[in-house]
Amino acid sequence: MISRSYFLRFTIVVSLVWFMATMNFMTGCQSPAKDTVVNRLNTNGRNDAWGFAGPGGGGATFYPAVSPHNSSIAFLSCDMTGSFVTKNGGASWRMFNLRGVTRCYVFDPLDSNVVYANAGGLFKSKDGGTTWNLFYPPPEEVVGIVAKGDHAEEVIVTRDSSYRNVVALAIDPENSAKLYAAIQIDKTIAFYESDDSGVHWNKEKEFEEGVKNIYVVPQSPRERRTIYITGKRSIAVRKNGTWTVNKGPVGVERVTEFAGGFDHRKNTFVIYAVAGKSYFNPEGDASGIYFSDNGGATWQNREGGLLGMTTKNASLPEWRSVATSAQHPEVVYISYANLKIHPDTTCIGVAKSEDYGISWALAWKDKLSKGGDFSAPNLEGGWINERFGPAWGENPFSIGVSAINPDVCYTTDFGRVIKTGNGGKTWSQVYTKKKPGADWISRGL
Repeated sequence: MISRSYFLRFTIVVSLVWFMATMNFMTGCQSPAKDTVVNRLNTNGRNDAWGFAGPGGGGATFYPAVSPHNSSIAFLSCDMTGSFVTKNGGASWRMFNLRGVTRCYVFDPLDSNVVYANAGGLFKSKDGGTTWNLFYPPPEEVVGIVAKGDHAEEVIVTRDSSYRNVVALAIDPENSAKLYAAIQIDKTIAFYESDDSGVHWNKEKEFEEGVKNIYVVPQSPRERRTIYITGKRSIAVRKNGTWTVNKGPVGVERVTEFAGGFDHRKNTFVIYAVAGKSYFNPEGDASGIYFSDNGGATWQNREGGLLGMTTKNASLPEWRSVATSAQHPEVVYISYANLKIHPDTTCIGVAKSEDYGISWALAWKDKLSKGGDFSAPNLEGGWINERFGPAWGENPFSIGVSAINPDVCYTTDFGRVIKTGNGGKTWSQVYTKKKPGADWISRGL
């Protein structure tokens, strides 16, 4: 009931492309009276004559990440290899391309200009995302690029023909030269450290089930950090130089997603995990929104506050994504769907907790019912909601929360990028804008 036919999306996209191509052909044959070159800083942040065309949005976006230095700066990715950055809170976006889908962004905790992006290779920017250079594999070891798949994603070919991929990356909170990475070389994934900004890497531990996240515990000794490395159903812990493995929540074979942050008031690192049948786990699993404040040694399921909102004997909701603020983990956001609040009505959107998941509020609540689909009254959804209703975009794929201001949260879905700047009191789309006297025009997304 939430899912929408991919054929519908494909038909809409093809129709838009045909229409724009036709209009370009019709207008492109008209010669201007005089050729001019415009040299100005456009709304897309580029110092050239290119502007925006089309309404914006309409394609799936993922992996929003908010700068820990400035909540107005955020990055996100499209599923067709485009990456985007905003430096004004979503008022406008600039696209860049790193040869593949960027699956994570990592900010230097000390230098606001340094950002890492993993897109097949690990890239590094020293100017806030304006320009990028390949960081790993080292450029001197790269001999070629191979394009594969229906998206023509590019694979880096190294001198020794090995496949290399940085699966996860973290930076020491007090030393930017200290890097922690999970690196896959061919079929082996291992944990590496670098003390010299990635010039040299020391392999420490191999993993069998893969790696999702690396968390560095800030209050641990600087020369021997406590590290949490999340996997599909466990957390590997390095404490005082010794490795142990904590199992995931009981009955869970596959955690959909983890989120973590350091609670300075309690001097504790908090980790959340979501599991259950969802878009990213169609086979299903033990459902839960799990909380741990000891690196996964014990878990508490804190979905109860949300299940209490459902009708009697309702099927379990979907927990699609979880996110927290890296410096305020008491605040946690959940992307939910199939939350049945009435025999004829289910809800989709984003739930929020300000007490570590003990109590919840439906901060964003779209209603899908027999009588029609209705957008949340506190949501402004742009042309996609206006034309197709709230169910077309669905509940968010990904959520990104500011480390310094937990009220700032970006979400991405099948076609929209939606943001709140006031902790979910209101939500606004940031992919399109109303053109005075006309229709919608892109913000650069």
